[in-house]
Amino acid sequence: MMLEKSVQMPNLESTLEAYKIAYEPELMPPLKLMLTEGIDTLEEWFRWAEEWSMLLRFYGKLNADSLVLEVGCGLGRIAFPLRYLLRDIGSYDGFDICKNKIDFLQQNFTPSHPNFRFFWADILNTYYNPNGRFKSTEFRFPYPESSFDLIYAASVFTHLLPENTQHYFKEVSRALKKKGRCVFSFFLLDNYVPGHPRPLGFKKPSFNFDHT
Repeated sequence: MMLEKSVQMPNLESTLEAYKIAYEPELMPPLKLMLTEGIDTLEEWFRWAEEWSMLLRFYGKLNADSLVLEVGCGLGRIAFPLRYLLRDIGSYDGFDICKNKIDFLQQNFTPSHPNFRFFWADILNTYYNPNGRFKSTEFRFPYPESSFDLIYAASVFTHLLPENTQHYFKEVSRALKKKGRCVFSFFLLDNYVPGHPRPLGFKKPSFNFDHT
Protein backbone atom coordinates (compact mmCIF):
# COMPACT_ATOMS: atom_id res chain seq x y z
CA MET A 1 0.00 0.00 0.00
CA MET A 2 1.48 3.36 -1.04
CA LEU A 3 1.00 6.43 1.10
CA GLU A 4 0.66 9.80 -0.56
CA LYS A 5 3.03 12.41 0.78
CA SER A 6 1.50 15.75 1.55
CA VAL A 7 3.46 18.65 0.05
CA GLN A 8 3.03 22.12 1.49
CA MET A 9 3.00 24.62 -1.37
CA PRO A 10 4.37 28.12 -0.70
CA ASN A 11 1.95 30.99 -0.50
CA LEU A 12 2.40 32.71 -3.87
CA GLU A 13 1.15 36.07 -2.66
CA SER A 14 3.60 36.22 0.24
CA THR A 15 6.44 35.11 -2.07
CA LEU A 16 5.72 37.92 -4.49
CA GLU A 17 5.65 40.44 -1.67
CA ALA A 18 9.14 39.30 -0.68
CA TYR A 19 10.66 40.14 -4.08
CA LYS A 20 12.96 43.15 -4.22
CA ILE A 21 13.22 45.49 -7.17
CA ALA A 22 16.96 45.93 -6.53
CA TYR A 23 19.71 44.88 -4.15
CA GLU A 24 19.67 48.38 -2.69
CA PRO A 25 16.08 49.56 -3.19
CA GLU A 26 16.71 52.70 -1.16
CA LEU A 27 18.82 53.96 -4.07
CA MET A 28 15.85 53.78 -6.41
CA PRO A 29 14.06 57.12 -6.76
CA PRO A 30 10.30 57.24 -6.15
CA LEU A 31 8.04 57.03 -9.18
CA LYS A 32 7.20 60.74 -8.97
CA LEU A 33 10.85 61.60 -9.54
CA MET A 34 11.31 58.94 -12.20
CA LEU A 35 8.43 60.43 -14.16
CA THR A 36 10.42 63.67 -14.49
CA GLU A 37 12.83 61.68 -16.66
CA GLY A 38 10.04 60.07 -18.66
CA ILE A 39 10.30 56.73 -16.87
CA ASP A 40 7.12 54.90 -15.88
CA THR A 41 8.44 51.34 -16.35
CA LEU A 42 11.25 49.96 -14.20
CA GLU A 43 12.55 47.82 -17.04
CA GLU A 44 13.38 51.00 -18.94
CA TRP A 45 15.28 52.37 -15.95
CA PHE A 46 17.52 49.30 -15.64
CA ARG A 47 17.91 48.56 -19.37
CA TRP A 48 19.19 52.00 -20.36
CA ALA A 49 21.53 52.14 -17.36
CA GLU A 50 23.08 48.76 -18.13
CA GLU A 51 23.48 49.69 -21.79
CA TRP A 52 25.48 52.75 -20.78
CA SER A 53 27.50 50.71 -18.33
CA MET A 54 28.60 48.52 -21.23
CA LEU A 55 29.31 51.51 -23.50
CA LEU A 56 31.52 53.07 -20.84
CA ARG A 57 33.48 49.88 -20.37
CA PHE A 58 33.94 49.33 -24.10
CA TYR A 59 34.51 52.86 -25.42
CA GLY A 60 35.56 54.63 -22.25
CA LYS A 61 37.81 51.83 -20.96
CA LEU A 62 36.12 52.13 -17.57
CA ASN A 63 37.66 49.96 -14.87
CA ALA A 64 37.64 49.67 -11.08
CA ASP A 65 40.12 52.49 -10.45
CA SER A 66 38.73 55.00 -12.97
CA LEU A 67 37.97 58.56 -11.89
CA VAL A 68 34.67 59.32 -13.63
CA LEU A 69 32.56 62.43 -14.24
CA GLU A 70 29.01 62.37 -15.56
CA VAL A 71 27.74 65.61 -17.07
CA GLY A 72 24.00 65.75 -16.39
CA CYS A 73 23.67 62.84 -13.98
CA GLY A 74 19.92 63.17 -13.47
CA LEU A 75 18.70 60.74 -10.81
CA GLY A 76 21.82 58.59 -10.88
CA ARG A 77 20.39 56.14 -13.36
CA ILE A 78 23.81 55.23 -14.79
CA ALA A 79 25.56 55.63 -11.45
CA PHE A 80 23.33 52.81 -10.18
CA PRO A 81 25.11 49.99 -12.09
CA LEU A 82 28.49 51.72 -11.87
CA ARG A 83 28.51 51.20 -8.11
CA TYR A 84 29.46 47.59 -8.84
CA LEU A 85 32.42 48.66 -10.97
CA LEU A 86 33.81 51.65 -9.08
CA ARG A 87 34.67 50.26 -5.69
CA ASP A 88 36.92 51.91 -3.11
CA ILE A 89 39.77 52.72 -5.51
CA GLY A 90 37.63 54.38 -8.17
CA SER A 91 35.28 57.35 -7.88
CA TYR A 92 32.29 58.94 -9.55
CA ASP A 93 31.26 62.58 -9.67
CA GLY A 94 28.10 63.83 -11.28
CA PHE A 95 26.32 67.15 -11.57
CA ASP A 96 22.88 68.19 -12.71
CA ILE A 97 20.78 71.34 -12.91
CA CYS A 98 17.73 69.81 -11.18
CA LYS A 99 18.11 70.39 -7.45
CA ASN A 100 15.45 67.87 -6.36
CA LYS A 101 17.35 65.10 -8.13
CA ILE A 102 20.67 66.03 -6.55
CA ASP A 103 19.00 66.31 -3.14
CA PHE A 104 17.71 62.75 -3.49
CA LEU A 105 21.13 61.42 -4.50
CA GLN A 106 22.99 63.24 -1.74
CA GLN A 107 20.54 61.96 0.86
CA ASN A 108 20.27 58.37 -0.39
CA PHE A 109 23.13 57.39 -2.68
CA THR A 110 26.25 59.03 -1.24
CA PRO A 111 25.76 57.78 2.35
CA SER A 112 25.86 54.18 1.06
CA HIS A 113 28.62 54.84 -1.50
CA PRO A 114 30.84 57.73 -0.33
CA ASN A 115 32.98 57.59 -3.47
CA PHE A 116 29.89 58.68 -5.44
CA ARG A 117 29.44 62.43 -5.15
CA PHE A 118 26.71 64.64 -6.61
CA PHE A 119 26.73 68.39 -7.19
CA TRP A 120 23.89 70.76 -7.98
CA ALA A 121 24.77 73.07 -10.88
CA ASP A 122 22.50 76.11 -10.59
CA ILE A 123 22.38 76.71 -14.34
CA LEU A 124 19.58 78.65 -16.02
CA ASN A 125 17.30 76.50 -18.15
CA THR A 126 13.84 77.60 -19.20
CA TYR A 127 12.43 74.10 -18.64
CA TYR A 128 14.51 72.37 -15.95
CA ASN A 129 15.75 75.32 -13.86
CA PRO A 130 14.04 78.60 -14.85
CA ASN A 131 15.48 80.53 -11.88
CA GLY A 132 19.05 79.36 -12.40
CA ARG A 133 21.92 81.59 -11.33
CA PHE A 134 24.36 80.95 -14.20
CA LYS A 135 24.08 80.80 -17.97
CA SER A 136 25.41 77.58 -19.47
CA THR A 137 28.22 79.55 -21.15
CA GLU A 138 29.29 80.97 -17.77
CA PHE A 139 29.33 77.74 -15.77
CA ARG A 140 32.71 76.35 -14.77
CA PHE A 141 32.74 72.66 -13.91
CA PRO A 142 33.48 72.52 -10.15
CA TYR A 143 36.58 70.33 -10.54
CA PRO A 144 40.31 71.04 -10.98
CA GLU A 145 42.11 70.60 -14.27
CA SER A 146 43.04 67.06 -15.34
CA SER A 147 40.84 65.40 -12.72
CA PHE A 148 39.16 62.56 -14.61
CA ASP A 149 40.04 59.48 -16.64
CA LEU A 150 36.57 59.38 -18.20
CA ILE A 151 33.91 62.02 -18.76
CA TYR A 152 30.58 61.09 -20.28
CA ALA A 153 27.24 62.71 -21.07
CA ALA A 154 24.15 60.64 -21.87
CA SER A 155 21.47 62.64 -23.67
CA VAL A 156 22.81 66.02 -22.55
CA PHE A 157 24.09 67.65 -25.73
CA THR A 158 20.75 66.75 -27.31
CA HIS A 159 19.32 69.46 -25.04
CA LEU A 160 21.91 72.21 -25.62
CA LEU A 161 22.28 74.94 -28.22
CA PRO A 162 25.58 75.12 -30.15
CA GLU A 163 27.18 77.87 -28.06
CA ASN A 164 26.43 76.00 -24.82
CA THR A 165 27.77 72.76 -26.27
CA GLN A 166 30.97 74.51 -27.32
CA HIS A 167 31.49 75.82 -23.80
CA TYR A 168 30.88 72.40 -22.26
CA PHE A 169 33.43 70.89 -24.63
CA LYS A 170 36.00 73.38 -23.35
CA GLU A 171 35.21 72.53 -19.74
CA VAL A 172 35.40 68.82 -20.48
CA SER A 173 38.80 69.35 -22.08
CA ARG A 174 40.00 71.22 -19.00
CA ALA A 175 38.78 68.62 -16.49
CA LEU A 176 39.90 65.56 -18.48
CA LYS A 177 43.32 63.98 -17.98
CA LYS A 178 45.75 64.09 -20.88
CA LYS A 179 45.04 60.51 -21.97
CA GLY A 180 41.44 60.47 -20.73
CA ARG A 181 38.40 59.50 -22.76
CA CYS A 182 34.97 60.97 -23.46
CA VAL A 183 31.74 59.18 -24.32
CA PHE A 184 28.91 61.45 -25.51
CA SER A 185 25.55 60.82 -27.16
CA PHE A 186 24.02 62.90 -29.97
CA PHE A 187 21.10 62.75 -32.35
CA LEU A 188 22.27 61.80 -35.84
CA LEU A 189 19.54 63.07 -38.17
CA ASP A 190 21.40 62.75 -41.45
CA ASN A 191 18.11 61.91 -43.19
CA TYR A 192 16.33 65.03 -41.92
CA VAL A 193 15.76 67.97 -44.26
CA PRO A 194 14.75 71.24 -42.51
CA GLY A 195 11.21 72.23 -43.41
CA HIS A 196 10.22 68.63 -44.14
CA PRO A 197 8.51 66.11 -41.84
CA ARG A 198 10.88 64.62 -39.28
CA PRO A 199 11.42 60.85 -39.18
CA LEU A 200 10.08 58.31 -36.70
CA GLY A 201 9.75 59.43 -33.07
CA PHE A 202 11.13 62.87 -33.87
CA LYS A 203 7.76 63.88 -35.29
CA LYS A 204 6.61 64.89 -31.81
CA PRO A 205 6.23 68.66 -31.23
CA SER A 206 8.72 68.44 -28.37
CA PHE A 207 11.43 67.89 -30.98
CA ASN A 208 10.92 71.25 -32.68
CA PHE A 209 14.60 72.13 -32.30
CA ASP A 210 15.52 73.72 -35.64
CA HIS A 211 18.30 76.18 -34.91
CA THR A 212 20.35 78.41 -37.18
